[in-house]
Amino acid sequence: MKGRQIEILIFLLKNKKTTYKNLSEIFGVSIKTIERDINYLSSIGVPIYCLQGIGGGVFIDENYKLSQTFFTNKDIHNIIYALTIFDEITGAKNKDEILIKLCLIAPNLTNTVEKDAKNYFITDLIDEKIIIDKDISKIINYCLDKELYINLYLNDKNVVVAPISYILKSNGMYIYCFDTEYKLIKINSIIKCNSTDIEFTRYFKPYNKKEKYNSG
Repeated sequence: MKGRQIEILIFLLKNKKTTYKNLSEIFGVSIKTIERDINYLSSIGVPIYCLQGIGGGVFIDENYKLSQTFFTNKDIHNIIYALTIFDEITGAKNKDEILIKLCLIAPNLTNTVEKDAKNYFITDLIDEKIIIDKDISKIINYCLDKELYINLYLNDKNVVVAPISYILKSNGMYIYCFDTEYKLIKINSIIKCNSTDIEFTRYFKPYNKKEKYNSG
């Protein structure tokens, strides 16, 4: 389950009713993406249902509550260690907010694992923190979701590319992309960016760590 899908579920548990459009605006993704998220949650047994017309929307059974069986002990371990790694390599502070939500399900286990992760799990993967600029990341994510070319302004030039995926390497985070060839552009080298109206179809070759790519 993706982090956004968990956030959607928590939002529904608090509000009981919403719409695809409202969720799309809150989470900054397309309505089609929200529809896929709702379908996934429904497929794993969450009692979500949709009604058309006046008074319709997306609903969750009012009697439904999260229990510890929703996340297994292994799930909680994996989530906390993944959050620890992410915060360490980016300098972000996302873990605490999510831990508060996990504590609603399994407070004792969550607190124990978080303490172990902090004391016994040290991340030394890259030499410099990955700079995740909120505006840049939002624009890149938007273009990934909408399948739009993106204009990247680098230190000495700008390039218009089709973003394919993020790539984490030992020396930082890159965007794997394509214009007339496949490229890897380091996120920290992007000064600013903006979306274009140029659409693309996702038929690209998957990233191959053994292949050498132009840096842009």
